[in-house]
Formats: sequence, structure tokens, C-alpha cells
Amino acid sequence: MAVNGLGGIEENKWWPMVFSTRFCSCFGGSGVGCGSRTAMKSCGKRDRYIWEELRSSAPKIAWHHMVWFSGRIPKHTIIVWMAILNRLPTRVRLLQMGLAIESDRCLLCGNETETRDHLFFECHFAKNLWSSILELCCIPREACSWEGELAWASLLLKGNSLIVRILKLPWTGHVYSIWKERKSRFFGSRARSKEELLGDIKEAIRIRLGGKSFNTVDPSNIALCAKWGIA
Repeated sequence: MAVNGLGGIEENKWWPMVFSTRFCSCFGGSGVGCGSRTAMKSCGKRDRYIWEELRSSAPKIAWHHMVWFSGRIPKHTIIVWMAILNRLPTRVRLLQMGLAIESDRCLLCGNETETRDHLFFECHFAKNLWSSILELCCIPREACSWEGELAWASLLLKGNSLIVRILKLPWTGHVYSIWKERKSRFFGSRARSKEELLGDIKEAIRIRLGGKSFNTVDPSNIALCAKWGIA
């Protein structure tokens, strides 16, 4: 047992006592007496106050619920988050970082420069995948730009309805799958078809939502579950 010269107090127990004494005394506590339950509850409330005072306040971003939602698939949402911040290493960004690569052409279509905006919703391969997802959700609309799709999703995909719960998952799954396919082709792997990527997205959603309880009285919910293979 490591004991120092502080009245026989063990070293690994000394600093929490000092912190508690100084912290509580700064806020009207009674020093070591703050170890009581009442005092500790009071300190807990002050912790919250200190956090609110120290953290930088800013308005809530419009797309937060498209990334950090209940039931999300972590490996999907981390890629979505990086895409929203435009931090994914697309070919254009790699060139901007000074890396020598053979071309700036999109690895999925080969026609346009590979930017974030082009890759996920303007590239015909990605656009076809997203259109298939919207069709499965019975949503008759055409894919547009990255900013347009993000704004549309951020505005409409709110609440806990089945369509919202389902569409958030393939939205993040679409971005993840497109990036995964692009990265796979970059390193020379076999090019996969739109149908294969869509199958992966459907399987991920079946695993995530399978066994969940839904309102099966609503015929639209029944149709959605049937299209996505959710039992």
C-alpha cells in the first residue's frame, strides 16, 4: 500500500479528496464535509451548471437526427457524419492534399470529377441506387444534389413513424454503401452491381428492425414491411 506523508492517506485516494475539498469549497460547500450524500447531490447539480457554463453554446444543427438517431448502425452513421462534414478522402480531396493519383475521375461512373457532391447522388450509379431505395419506400421523387437530399431528409425524416424509421436506415446505408463500393474499386476489387448493394442495405435493415413491433393495422406499414422483408 503506497502511503505518503499526508497524514497516512494512500496516494491513490488523496487527489479525489483534495479535488472534492477545493471544488465544494469554491461553491459554498464545507470542504471535506462534502462527502455526505446531500452535499454530493448538491455537487452533482453544480457539475451540470459548470458544464453549461464552460461548453460553447450553438444552435442545434438541422441534420443531427439524420446521424445520431436511436437504432442507427454505427459504421453507417460515422461515414455519413464524415460525408456531411466533407472529410471523406474523395479523389478531388486527395489531390488537394498533394497526393499523386492517376485521375480525378469518379470511380463509379468514370465521367465526372469525384467530389462528395457528385459521388453520392449525382453519379448515375449512386442515383440509380437511391432511386431504388425511394421506390421501396413508395416515395415518387427523383434524386437531386447532395445538399438537396440532405435538406429534404433533415426536414421530413422526423418522428417515430415506420416510414421515418425505415428511411433513415437506408439513407445512411446508401451513403455507406456507395463509399464502401468506391473504396473497394479504388483498391482494385471487383465492381459490384447496384442490385448487390441494394441487397446489402435491405439485409442490414432486416437485421436492425426484425422482431420490432409495428402498427400492422395501417396498410401502408404492411406494404413497407413486405417491400423491405421485415417480419
